[in-house]
Amino acid sequence: MNGKIFKSEEKNLWLFSILGYVYIAAVILGAIGIAGLIVLASWHEQGAYYAAFKTLMALGVFLFLIIKALWVKFEKPTGLEVDERNLPELARFVTEIGAEVGGPKEYEILLTEDLNASIVQYPRLGILGYYKNYVLIGAPLLMIASAEEFKGVLAHEFGHLKETHGVWAIKINRNREVWLQIMGNLEEKKHWGAFLFKRFFKWYLPKLDEYSLSMYREHEFEADRESVRVAGKEAFGGFQLKYDIYAGRISEAFWRETFRKMQTCPEPESGVFEELDRFIKIPVEKAYQKKVIAGALKAQNDDSSTHPSRKERLDAAGYDPASFELKESGAADLLLGARKGEILKRLSESWRQEIAPYWEYKYEEYQQLQEDLEELKEAEKTENSLLIAARILGELDREEESLEKYEELLEMNPENLEAMFSKGEILISRDNTGEEGKVLLDRVMELDGEYSYLGTKLVYDYLLKQGRKEEARSYRDMGMSEAKRLEEAVEEREVVSLRDTFAPHGLSEEQLEIIVDQLKDRERLKEVYLVRKEVEHYAEEPLYILGLLFKSSSKKFMAESQQDIAENVELPGEALVMTFNEENPGFYRKHKKVENSLILKNS
Repeated sequence: MNGKIFKSEEKNLWLFSILGYVYIAAVILGAIGIAGLIVLASWHEQGAYYAAFKTLMALGVFLFLIIKALWVKFEKPTGLEVDERNLPELARFVTEIGAEVGGPKEYEILLTEDLNASIVQYPRLGILGYYKNYVLIGAPLLMIASAEEFKGVLAHEFGHLKETHGVWAIKINRNREVWLQIMGNLEEKKHWGAFLFKRFFKWYLPKLDEYSLSMYREHEFEADRESVRVAGKEAFGGFQLKYDIYAGRISEAFWRETFRKMQTCPEPESGVFEELDRFIKIPVEKAYQKKVIAGALKAQNDDSSTHPSRKERLDAAGYDPASFELKESGAADLLLGARKGEILKRLSESWRQEIAPYWEYKYEEYQQLQEDLEELKEAEKTENSLLIAARILGELDREEESLEKYEELLEMNPENLEAMFSKGEILISRDNTGEEGKVLLDRVMELDGEYSYLGTKLVYDYLLKQGRKEEARSYRDMGMSEAKRLEEAVEEREVVSLRDTFAPHGLSEEQLEIIVDQLKDRERLKEVYLVRKEVEHYAEEPLYILGLLFKSSSKKFMAESQQDIAENVELPGEALVMTFNEENPGFYRKHKKVENSLILKNS
């Protein structure tokens, strides 16, 4: 893409991002204008001061929630500071590449625990900017890279810094976060003002994401060109594929085995990064290399991804994957020097301290799961016992045994949808059974739409890995449609209004008896009504409304009783609980008109 044209597109994108703030400003000015009119009206209308005060307070809360959302906080990056005093070889290497690429001369270098390198342009004054530059270098990335490959990685990151790509990302992300916070603040408080933002939000945010994607992708190509210029296409392209090989291997083997120790060890072991360094030095089999490279070149990125696919980046760089040869690593030994052992020890201890609370929690959880599994071995084999055992085995990362349990259950009942779905989820994640898993998931989604949201995501990801992007898009559209339906269903079930249609509950005498037994002895409860709200989405899953009429009682008592009943009374499905005294007389009259709605009356 022509650079000048793209800079013009950046300006257009920035103008579009400002549109969000213009809308927010318009709402704020409108609220202030209404407040001014209310003050003037109350000034001339005697006796209207109290009503005006209450209205102004409501507008004040509304404005506070909006203005509060404008101050978006970004996390300051953390890591081990690198300079000439503690890691001179690494500091000088980074400085040299930074000077060769150009761009800002002031930045801080941080060594992190990640298998990654990145730049962060942190706004010290929040919305006002004043950016501080950080170059983040992951110690594991140094372990897998050669010095020449690491030079290419740094050139890529300094390419981002040179073009202030990080500033662009912060500006767009800040606008995004502002809108998410506004909607979150208003919806959390169930504020009436949410409707002023919701429709604009649903239109604006997807458009902002859509317009910014092409910019982010072009930023990656720009940074790649710097990498190729400084280190050469062989170092750039070779490391792209090398990264894929080690990223998968470290995740699948090293970290997976590390976290499996949670099942048997009450606390994390020491020296995890020293162990990772030894693991990386183990030779990688040629067959594994070929398998990973073939998968990486075939895979397509999600339409919402900010990065081009691996093949697109290699093609743009002019790199031929057939020339790939796994080069020896050595950047960590060269650039960390004599302090390498000390640095890895510090990273290990930091990781150990950070993960210790989670590790302890998971260890206790795993002990309970293993006890439950032992008990199930002695229990009678039923659909339910097999299902629970399969779930536990999955939690314990014993996938093959979990699959066997699901298959055993399906022999007992071939139409058990949860077992069918879970089996499909396991199979689709494997290279040799992916298509079989897709067929199973398709069948489950066809039989029960409730599985569609998760099912479409699983199939979509599988198809992208297979390079079948056009086919994947149909599943993405299906998933988005299901997500919208779920959102509308949640909204439909969150509130009850007098415009809703109520139908008889349709429960059996035995089901009603269970409910009544839980309510009949409750203090000051006079009448209880049960109806079913007719809903448009997922009508097969009923939504019950339990209406309570109390004898003369305080508002506090009724509110506490309502909450207690909502939390502790067992009902045959999803239900909302409401009171009729004073606040909802219209609902009381409407409930009474529904046939057989009165299920309890105390004298």
